[in-house]
Amino acid sequence: MRTFATAGAFVLAVSLAAPAFASPTDDVKNALIALSQATSYHMVIESNGKTGEGDWVAPDKMELTFGPTEIIRIGTTSWVHVQGRWMQLPASAASSMGAGSTSGLTEAQGMAANAKDVTVTDLGMKTVGGASFHAYSVVQKGQTTPQIIYVGGDGRVARIEHATSTGTSSITFSKFNQPATISPPQ
Repeated sequence: MRTFATAGAFVLAVSLAAPAFASPTDDVKNALIALSQATSYHMVIESNGKTGEGDWVAPDKMELTFGPTEIIRIGTTSWVHVQGRWMQLPASAASSMGAGSTSGLTEAQGMAANAKDVTVTDLGMKTVGGASFHAYSVVQKGQTTPQIIYVGGDGRVARIEHATSTGTSSITFSKFNQPATISPPQ
């Protein structure tokens, strides 16, 4: 019986480490679609030595704290908390916020329609923060700096890194489909 359990564990380990059968472009496209289909997720953003975090809840709620600034968006209404007070943003300014909630699907649709405009390279398995991910380099046409997209074992985008002039910025996604409450500010 022990031999059967050991063999089963070996088969499972080999299958988890086996390469995907789709093309790298399809792998990334599918991972972006899977991210966009989550009902909620938590995100941690690191940029220019600063860290922020927040939650997104389908279809259109987002709460993000970055340094001393907190942003809440519900539908087309956004508020920003700066210097101890909440301010509602005009709809024109608010419309550009929260685009990240559907950007995975938008990017995937763009990749599907214009696969020739994107170069995706399979980087294999990489470890970040103690977790293993399948990594892909994604370069858009006309750009020279790739984004590195890390796909988790669940098939969703788990992390996106992008080199900037001042270092690397990243966004890490977790807590998929877990309850999160986002309400207007009081």
